[in-house]
Amino acid sequence: MGSEGLSRLRRLKLGARLRRLLRPRTLAVVVPGCMALVVLEMGARLAKSDLGDAVTLVFLVLMVFLVALRHELRPVPGLNTFGQRCRRLVNRLARWRLAHGVDLRESPPWPEGPPRAWGRALPPLILAGLAATALGLFRHDAVDATRGALTRISHLAWVLALAVVWAVYASGIAVFMTLILSSFLPSFTPKSQTGKEHAHERAAVTGGLFVIALMAAITWLPVWIAVVATLAPPLLWIAWNANRRGPSMEVLWRWNTGPVRSEDWRRLFGIVGLLIAFIVIAIGAWGSGAAMTKGFEVVLDTRTPITHLLALGFLWSAAAAQVLAFAHLAVRWGQGRRNDPSRHRPVSVWVSRTDPHRREILELARLSGLREADVDDTDAVRMRSGSAQGVVIREGWVEVPLGADPQDVRDVVGRRDRRQRRRRAVRQIRRIFKVVKSMGRGQGHLMGFVPHRWFIDGVFLEGPGEAEEGAEPAVQVGPLSVLLSPAVRAYLHRVFHDLAVDVLFVDLSLSWPQLQSALAVLFETHDIFGGRREVLPADFAGLHGVNVVIHEEGFFSDALLIRARALFLLPENGGGDVLPDSQPAASKILPHVGSFV
Repeated sequence: MGSEGLSRLRRLKLGARLRRLLRPRTLAVVVPGCMALVVLEMGARLAKSDLGDAVTLVFLVLMVFLVALRHELRPVPGLNTFGQRCRRLVNRLARWRLAHGVDLRESPPWPEGPPRAWGRALPPLILAGLAATALGLFRHDAVDATRGALTRISHLAWVLALAVVWAVYASGIAVFMTLILSSFLPSFTPKSQTGKEHAHERAAVTGGLFVIALMAAITWLPVWIAVVATLAPPLLWIAWNANRRGPSMEVLWRWNTGPVRSEDWRRLFGIVGLLIAFIVIAIGAWGSGAAMTKGFEVVLDTRTPITHLLALGFLWSAAAAQVLAFAHLAVRWGQGRRNDPSRHRPVSVWVSRTDPHRREILELARLSGLREADVDDTDAVRMRSGSAQGVVIREGWVEVPLGADPQDVRDVVGRRDRRQRRRRAVRQIRRIFKVVKSMGRGQGHLMGFVPHRWFIDGVFLEGPGEAEEGAEPAVQVGPLSVLLSPAVRAYLHRVFHDLAVDVLFVDLSLSWPQLQSALAVLFETHDIFGGRREVLPADFAGLHGVNVVIHEEGFFSDALLIRARALFLLPENGGGDVLPDSQPAASKILPHVGSFV
């Protein structure tokens, strides 16, 4: 078809559209609608501030509501096409998704790096934030100037733009205030009803006092303090972790349908904090105006008081959320560094002060690479002088003759230490299992146990089909840092790491003797093979009533990425070698964020 044919086709399409527009049924809708818009534009021009703009917005919303009612009774021409285009745009935006999770396996390592889209977005966001801050500092009437420029063209266009800005400010305040108030809730809900009520009362009082302090800051302090408080935490976090070694956690991410990559949690949270800070500054500093330096008293002197108030609330709530989030991260960093089960801890020994050869035994322990316990710690190996020719274990004590070989002392004390930690681990796991069983959950409910990771501080439970609508939510019991001693967690880290078990799932219909037998197989396999091979289902052959399944693939979905080698302990009549239809809620493995970690 030549150019002449194409132009003729365009003319025919244009003529068809004009004929549809000039039909009486279409004119009956278009003409009154245009007249209403003209009247609304004329009335909007009488508004002297955004208080009047808010009234115009209310009438505009009512007009849209009336058109929607008219469309339900009799379809409005062109409205279906407009709706289809909006749905296509929403669906296109919905395809921009970031799947994330944690890498519990860590071997082989994933390619590292943050999402490239974040790197491309950071420079323009920095420029936008600096420009918005400069407008607030040097052009105190930035919002009023924008209002004046747009209203010369169309006041309705300004009202629509203002509605978008207000929606962004209001939704941001709601999100940030929710994060602020939820940060005062306890991580683990007490079991008793009285404990729950007291915990929520304390959280409500603390959160209320914090909100009052935030309102006082909005009233009395200039906005540049909020800008600094929004930007400083991620910068300090990045500087603090630049050359420091801390507890490790690899975060997995996948942008849309791209490849899976990983990033260290400290670097990733620093980048996310910077992105949030510059987005907040770019959006909020523009609306703060002269309050950037002069404070709240100038807000009522402007033609846009509502916009200024929302901008102030947006900036201050974002600053408070940033400070609380990174303070929580710093606390978790310190707790993880102190309680990390993977951290090497020398075996501690204790010698009674009444032992006649206490000094010689402690010197021998030091030469053997052992550490003296300050008190009679339950995690310490008890030593005493003995008359035997070799180092022996008798009645729970390691008897050491004077002049013993340090290597023999280290081997025997290490064997005794492993035995003590194993017995203590069994007792503490039994206590946890008893608490979980007391919650009344039976077959099909799984207890997820990850004792060897610092960032997972609870035992999580989930029932069959929990992901479905209406199913009971997963429950967390913890914290593990209280339920398990540091020495036990360090021992379990060695066992789970050497046997390549990242998550242990236990069906709650199993009895404690069955779970104890499975744990005994784990410990014995570790004693025999150490880290030379992974634990296999064949190692559990002969366990009565227990079906062992190992899930090698991890948990990957459109929104969640968990790489883990999971060991399932299921009842023998629970479906053979087939995993439950509903895989465990891997999201419960993830640390809390905003809570964050």
